[in-house]
Amino acid sequence: MNASTILMQYLLGLDWPLVDTLLAMATETGPAASDNRFLGKLAFAGVFAALIVWLVMIPAERIDMGDEKPVWWKNVRIWAILIAATQLTVYLMWP
Repeated sequence: MNASTILMQYLLGLDWPLVDTLLAMATETGPAASDNRFLGKLAFAGVFAALIVWLVMIPAERIDMGDEKPVWWKNVRIWAILIAATQLTVYLMWP
């Protein structure tokens, strides 16, 4: 286990073998590692895809936006979805 894995587990309170597996898949090098790196990228991007689905499906009452529906540039849900979609795109496109 490397130092970044130990630090992440300590800070987040995680002690999951899945964290070690995803970090190993994302940081492998060599010709055989390209498939594992791609799977790691997909797994990491999948978190943001799940977040986007959750943000789309969450009821408006759970997001405190008042009684009126705000214009799109003041809508918290739209900004959260845009940010998550940008992160998902960056993680998938990163070399």
